[in-house]
Amino acid sequence: MKNVYRFLALSEIYWFKDLALPIFVTMIGFTMVGLTLRAVPRFLITVTRPEA
Repeated sequence: MKNVYRFLALSEIYWFKDLALPIFVTMIGFTMVGLTLRAVPRFLITVTRPEA
């Protein structure tokens, strides 16, 4: 019976690892998009008005 619990715990860890990678990548993707969206207006203002 102890082996069954150990197997369940291991499969839980592997399942979490399989799930955690896409979530991690998605979070990084959303962060990159958010930073880009925040940086673009500032960049456009700098480009269109160099004197500012």
